[in-house]
Amino acid sequence: MRRRLTLVLVASFLVCSHVRADDAEAMKRLDALISRYKSLDAYEDHGVLRIHSTIRGVDATEEFPSSILLARPGRLSVDLGESRLITDGKSLTSVIVPTKSYLVTPAPRALSLSSISEVTVGAYLLGTPVGLPPRVVLTLLLEPDPAARLLEGGATVATGAPRNLDGKEIPTLVIGPHQGWSITLAIDPDANLLREITLTPAGNAPAANTSVESLSMVWTSGAIATAADESAFAYNAPDGFKKLDELIPAESKRNEPTPLEALVGKPAPEFTLTVLDGDGKTKSVSKADLAGKVVMIDFWATWCGPCLKELPEVAKMIESYANDKKDVVIVALSQDRGENKPDEVRALVEKTLSAKTLALQNAPFGQVALDPSGALGDVFHVEGLPTVVILDGKGVVQSVHVGYSEGVRETLTRDIDTLLDGKPLVKPKDETK
Repeated sequence: MRRRLTLVLVASFLVCSHVRADDAEAMKRLDALISRYKSLDAYEDHGVLRIHSTIRGVDATEEFPSSILLARPGRLSVDLGESRLITDGKSLTSVIVPTKSYLVTPAPRALSLSSISEVTVGAYLLGTPVGLPPRVVLTLLLEPDPAARLLEGGATVATGAPRNLDGKEIPTLVIGPHQGWSITLAIDPDANLLREITLTPAGNAPAANTSVESLSMVWTSGAIATAADESAFAYNAPDGFKKLDELIPAESKRNEPTPLEALVGKPAPEFTLTVLDGDGKTKSVSKADLAGKVVMIDFWATWCGPCLKELPEVAKMIESYANDKKDVVIVALSQDRGENKPDEVRALVEKTLSAKTLALQNAPFGQVALDPSGALGDVFHVEGLPTVVILDGKGVVQSVHVGYSEGVRETLTRDIDTLLDGKPLVKPKDETK
């Protein structure tokens, strides 16, 4: 799973381009597709996802299952082979196949991309590029406004070239740039359901310093049914699978801190932020420039669903601390990649924030910064998004938070206010030991 994720995440670092925005016929076809999926009481497909790549001149194809089953109002199964999420409307089971483990939690009150993404396995299934194909299908099935979700961040829809599948000409729609990808939807003209989803990087070339020369993902639906087998929503653990109290046991996390957690109590690594500073301008802000202030750095990306759910809470924090003129600097540090095209990365970030009406720039209290090379994410050992790092006025890392959860604003505000009162959250670590 790590190898596959690394492969597809490389492609998420590519920069974005635009398709035509004036294709009324394409919008009409998209609306008809949305209406079709909304009309279904049940849906079942057992698709296949294939990742095609060329790395150092060597072509390779990886293939794994990608199945979705739905029975309204509250039953769902999403299976990507190495991870699976199943709910019967009462409980929700998260399965990690490589570790032969699973977790049972209460089912969400209502199925949506947001409620699924709040679950650890759901965040993996839908919050990374490898989850884009099933996320497109689930958007059509679950979201109240699928068009707004698919076209968020300034994406547009256009009529694409027809595809020949099984000797049959299939019309296509092209959506992009969507979270760094161009998405081609091949739609069966008789059933008006998706037969194929093709994802290619929205830029023309891989990011710098990678050995990936080309990359694409193709999801094929397999046979589609508009009725779901009820037994598919009951999970029977295979022999040898262990039921967990939590996917990452607290004791394990205490005994084996991640590299990010190991920074807590130590001076933060030296860093320099590239901060947006007006129309087309940026400025550099170093760790030394922030001395004496409590600093919160929120690592996020436009393609990360949980990040976009957390950012409104961050915006409220910025507004509050600005109104009170506190010695706080909150930096929303984009992890969208594109080292050779920073202007296009900036455009993607600004369009996303504008589309979401997120007011994160309120200097000096709120700043938006770019990290198109991923250097700062690497310095802080960021492995998942969103990640929040809080520094005290001396530049010591006082707390880290990974992932989105309800009440995140209260948690982060409590940490910051404690530091503003002159009280540390942790004791400094003696790095000489």
